[in-house]
Amino acid sequence: MTSRLVFIAASAALTLSGCSSANSAMGKKKAENTPVETAEKTAPVVNHTEKDLAGHWYISSVGNVKLHGYEDEWPFIQFESAEHRFYGSDGCNVMNGGYTAGAGQKLSFGNVAMTMRMCPGDTVPIGRTISETASFSITVNQAGTQVLSLRNAANNTIMTLEKSDIEFLNGAWQVVEIDGRKVTNPDVKLVIDVPEGRVHGNTGCNLLNGAITRDPMVVSSVQFSSLATTRMMCPPGENYESALLISLEEVYSGRRADNKGAELLSNSGKTLIKLTPLSRADF
Repeated sequence: MTSRLVFIAASAALTLSGCSSANSAMGKKKAENTPVETAEKTAPVVNHTEKDLAGHWYISSVGNVKLHGYEDEWPFIQFESAEHRFYGSDGCNVMNGGYTAGAGQKLSFGNVAMTMRMCPGDTVPIGRTISETASFSITVNQAGTQVLSLRNAANNTIMTLEKSDIEFLNGAWQVVEIDGRKVTNPDVKLVIDVPEGRVHGNTGCNLLNGAITRDPMVVSSVQFSSLATTRMMCPPGENYESALLISLEEVYSGRRADNKGAELLSNSGKTLIKLTPLSRADF
């Protein structure tokens, strides 16, 4: 990963040459951010630990600004607890660095590096905000989604994040039905990588690659974009490639299905693609 990085520190910023995160699908906003009520000063109720931070969190507000309207990658932070590292994006630039979590739900970020891409003037200052973090708390909202609150030294909430609710789609899948049509070719498969925001697979003839985006404001939101395939001539017979690509582009959300399977749905709730789980060794 290569791009220019700037280290964020308490007293100075240092620009270097580095690499952008693998999670770096750049975001582009299509709507203005809107203010929300001033953050509350409530004390954490549950004593969560570092392991509870692990995973992919979508940023829902920064300070008194509520985020919405991103066409591509939604701003996020991903915690890798085994390495004490984090990766993230503000919807324009990507960042990475280390973090320390301790007793009393203390949390601090350090050695933060960020790319230097020119961004819209209303991009939220995520990098500067996380440098003020002193503690965290995790709650569950009415929709059953985990909410992570980052707090400063005065115990004010300075950022809120929501846990991805499509983790159940993460993994390797056999495509068994496309738009109501049974798939008899066992080579039609997908690997959905939720943390990395990527999809790859096999159309039954050609290899497939693409990106995953979602809107955290929509329950189990998932969209597939930038889909591309190799250009091999497919043998005569059952050909699912066109139907698969068209259906993937129409996907709006996902849901769990029987026998640990999953379904990908249109905006109207129609089942477009049915999946059954595979081990990665079977792919």
